[in-house]
Amino acid sequence: MKNNYRVKEIIFLAINEEYLKNKGDYIKVQNGLSEIGVTEESIIKYLKIPLEKYLKTKFLKNQMNYYKKTVPYF
Repeated sequence: MKNNYRVKEIIFLAINEEYLKNKGDYIKVQNGLSEIGVTEESIIKYLKIPLEKYLKTKFLKNQMNYYKKTVPYF
């Protein structure tokens, strides 16, 4: 169970990095993730939601929780 948490965190950090680098452009984020080996299947497996829906609904909330009150942009 602890390993799943770590995988989720690594995927979140990869998504976060690509999101910031590509200024939220979904296609560029998806391409950047696939270049480093994070596939849509692995995102669905560990985050239980497709990437596009995750970015629209849960990403900013998870980012606020991860960084507490210090979001790296805005």
